Amino acid sequence: EITMDTRALRPLGLLLLCPNVLCTDHLQAVPLFGKPLVETGQLVPMPEGMEVLRSQKEPFAIVSAVGPTRTGKSSILGRAFLRGANENAFEIGGGVISHTAGVWILPEPITLQTPRGKLNVLLVDTE
Repeated sequence: EITMDTRALRPLGLLLLCPNVLCTDHLQAVPLFGKPLVETGQLVPMPEGMEVLRSQKEPFAIVSAVGPTRTGKSSILGRAFLRGANENAFEIGGGVISHTAGVWILPEPITLQTPRGKLNVLLVDTE
């Protein structure tokens, strides 16, 4: 079971383009939840994504992009928080068909340098 201690949460403003990202190795998103079941509409937890959450040893924040299909959610996450080859950690298509199905998470947090110190952030992309 995953729990969250909300007592330590404080508002933290992040610039849309984060120059203080501490980059990591090449990242490729893994599924956190599969597409919703047609019968119930419920999301299906995926083992790879659940393991990402369970494996975190330090406190972390989640930054997610949510919105209508084909509006650039994957692109904006990559451009705002990732650098180099990692900008395409979330699969991006050039056509009218959405490439993101379900909910995806980066396999390890990125680290932002803030006035309060380092902040681990897990990026989450949605369909």
